[in-house]
Formats: sequence, C-alpha cells, structure tokens
Amino acid sequence: MAPHRVRPPFTDTVGASLPLTISPARGASDRDALDTHRALHIGAEAEAIWPPRSGIVGQRRMSGAIESIYIAPTGGAPMCRIATAVLVAGAGIRGDRNFREINAREINARETNVRDGATVHDGQITLIDAVEIERFNAATGLAIDVGAPRRNVVTRGVALNELVGKRFRVGQTTLVGVELCEPCATLGRRLARSNVTPAEVVATFAHRAGLRARIEVGGMINAGDRVGADT
Repeated sequence: MAPHRVRPPFTDTVGASLPLTISPARGASDRDALDTHRALHIGAEAEAIWPPRSGIVGQRRMSGAIESIYIAPTGGAPMCRIATAVLVAGAGIRGDRNFREINAREINARETNVRDGATVHDGQITLIDAVEIERFNAATGLAIDVGAPRRNVVTRGVALNELVGKRFRVGQTTLVGVELCEPCATLGRRLARSNVTPAEVVATFAHRAGLRARIEVGGMINAGDRVGADT
C-alpha cells in the first residue's frame, strides 16, 4: 500500500511546515492505515492548543546522550534492553528484527532505487528522546516505560526532528536521519488502555515518536555515548 501524505496545520521551529509521510506497518490493513491517518490529523490539530513544545526542540539542542538501547530478535517480540549494540553500515543493529545483511551489489542498487524520497531499507535504526515519552505520559495519564514505543535508541537532550536529512554522530558511529518515525495503528493498540484509545495514543505521539535513520558508518554504541551533529 502506498504511503499517505498529509501536511499538518502547524510549523516547525524555523517556520517551515512539516510534511508527513505515513508508512503503514507491514501487513497492516487498509483500515489500520486509515485510522492512523485520521489520528495523525488529530495530533496535528492538537498542536494549536497544546502547551509549547519541550525545551529540547525550542532551544534546538543538537547534542545529548544515549539513555538506553533496545532490540527485539523478531517482529512483535518483546524489546530487550542492552548496554552495548553493534551497528552495521547499511544493515542495522546486529541481533535486531530489522537487521538485514546486504552485499556490495545490493548497496549499489539501494543508492539508485529511490521511492517516495527514501532509499530501500532505510529503517535500519530508530531513535526517540526520553522527554517525548515523559510528555506522552503526562498528557495521557499513562506510565509507559521508555522501551514501550519500540525504538532502538532512547536519547536525552537531542532535537531528533531536526536531524531529518542530516548526518550525525552516535558514539563512534555516523547516522543519517531519514524521516520521522511516526506512530502506527499497531503501536496505538499496544499502548491503549481503557481510558486512552488507540487513536488517542497515535495522536499524542504524532510528530514526536522519534526518528528513523540509516547507518553510514558502523561500530559499537553504548548507553551514555554522546549524540550530536557530525563534525
């Protein structure tokens, strides 16, 4: 199913509107995709009345640190917290469900096979800032832990939204921000409770659920490593 594109009625910190690409989870039904689409519209509209964004975005902080690292061996498996991870350029995090070993021929093909502005297998690693999870908990009254959104790297002090299209350092590795890792209907169902619907989960996390990135230079990362602009 082709991604849906919407343009939410709010602007980023430099005054430019934020286009949004919704990529339904693999195997998601058309109805799930539509529910996600609607919930993200709700989230965009809520920006107009929500309290100001966190200081991280407002102050445009471009450096911080890794707070924790998570992987899941297969799709749908529980996220496992680990102290150290091995990142492989063009492939992902070794041991994670999104890891895909590729050879030089595939890498060359990937560079020229572009669809909707993203190259093949750009979901090699995902990041989310802890402040956004804390904001979600405050807004919904829930108490999810930092592994619940199922992102690989939890940071603190990094304006991840501003790293789309940019190269940045995570420990000894180099990543390139690809797109916002928007919440999907599956995540909405996972985190929903009797007092918070799946649509409300998606709307509250809209445009705040992290970043999807490509690994350009691999290596090891550890909890506590610095995250910042590539110099």
